This record gives sequence, structure tokens and C-alpha cells, in this order.
Amino acid sequence: MHRTRPTGVSVTCSASITSPSRPRRLRRAWPPSRNVWRRGFRPGDGYARTMEHTILLVPGGQGRGLGRALMGALETHAAHAGVHAKIAAVSADNPGGIAFHAALGYAEVGRLPQVGVKAGRFLDLVLMQKMLSVAPDTGPAAG
Repeated sequence: MHRTRPTGVSVTCSASITSPSRPRRLRRAWPPSRNVWRRGFRPGDGYARTMEHTILLVPGGQGRGLGRALMGALETHAAHAGVHAKIAAVSADNPGGIAFHAALGYAEVGRLPQVGVKAGRFLDLVLMQKMLSVAPDTGPAAG
């Protein structure tokens, strides 16, 4: 999943997508040449159309359109695979990552206080979401 391009830019891309049949096992999401994997977002069939992604670029690769290109390809693939919602979990200490996702249409939908630890201190996790398809109106929830 890690490649160094001839330009010297190191790109790492991983994706998670649920699979109703094997939600916890790692499986190929794209052909081997794409170097993207999928695994369960959450157990259970109810999350089968939800995808969480992580894209990390080294500082030298940032600001050159690489992240935007990766996200575009990932969203296109996800939409064709029937993904309805894409989730990004970004450290609150990463304002660039939050701004990047916001510029691509992701909205902050929640924060998980102090769920991560880095360099001996707790970090908040910002949850961001983008809908890739419109849900059909199924009427009011039963209950």
C-alpha cells in the first residue's frame, strides 16, 4: 500500500468499506494495481453502504492536487460500488486535514473527545461525512 513515485512523492492510501459477508476481514476493494484495501467499517449489514477512508500525504506531496485526485478516484469508485456515505475521521490537531475535507464537501458531524493518544497526550477525533447518493424517502421510522 505504499509506493514512492519517480517524482519522489510518497503516497499512502487506504480505504475501508463494509462487506456484509465478511465485515472484519481485509479484502481487495480495487484491482491489485490500485493498492487500496477494504475492511468492515462497523460489523453488521446496516453499515454495508458506508465507507471510511484515510489518505496521508507527506508534506512534499501536499498542495499539488494529489490528495484531491486520490479522493476523486476513491469517491468515483465508492459511488459505483453503491456506497451511500463516506466518513473521514480526522485528528482535531490537523486543521489542514479538516479544511481539505471541508473543501471537498465533507461536513463535521461529531467529535470524540480524547479518544486518541499521540506523544503522550490525548487527542480529539473529528468525524466528517459526505453523502454520495440520495437516500430514498422511506417514510417515518417505525417505533
